Amino acid sequence: MKSRGDFFVSEWYCKEEKEEILKVLRSGDLLEFKRGVYHHWAVCVTLGPDPLLVHRTSDLLDNGSSFGSSFSSGSSFAVSSKSMPKNELEMGVIAKHKLWDILSDSKVRINNSMDKNRMPKKVEEIVVTALQSVGKEVNGAYNLILNNCEHFANFCRYDKPGSRQVFDTVIAVIGFVAAIGFSVFARAAIR
Repeated sequence: MKSRGDFFVSEWYCKEEKEEILKVLRSGDLLEFKRGVYHHWAVCVTLGPDPLLVHRTSDLLDNGSSFGSSFSSGSSFAVSSKSMPKNELEMGVIAKHKLWDILSDSKVRINNSMDKNRMPKKVEEIVVTALQSVGKEVNGAYNLILNNCEHFANFCRYDKPGSRQVFDTVIAVIGFVAAIGFSVFARAAIR
């Protein structure tokens, strides 16, 4: 187990390693879920054996498993295993769910690596920001590039939205396009 310090990033955990993640998890932490091509992000708002997280979600808990959920501006919510009709939940609405429900068959890690570039808010402020966002569209409607789950998590912790995975993807695409362009240019120059 990695000790907690500045810019803390834990190892990756699976559902069977509940005890290990509970030893290092703190309220206000950002959690990153490995989901194949992309990573899902959430904010820890309560601890205990069944921690609650707040995250930007849709009717498919970003892992393909359907669930039912009801929101209010207060703190009550419900989670069930029943499938919900498509579009009953708005895409990108902020919700709170149990860590183990979001985790499902993926892996998770605590990732506060942006602390080295941005000053995190106080834990209480992070939690209040996240909880007050439940059931709302924060910073506008969901947008894969400009307003996704990672943007929301960073907004809660740092008061500034941002997505490293979007930035990294854009850079990779630019590099790929540049490499193809160079290859075409080099072939044309040789002829």
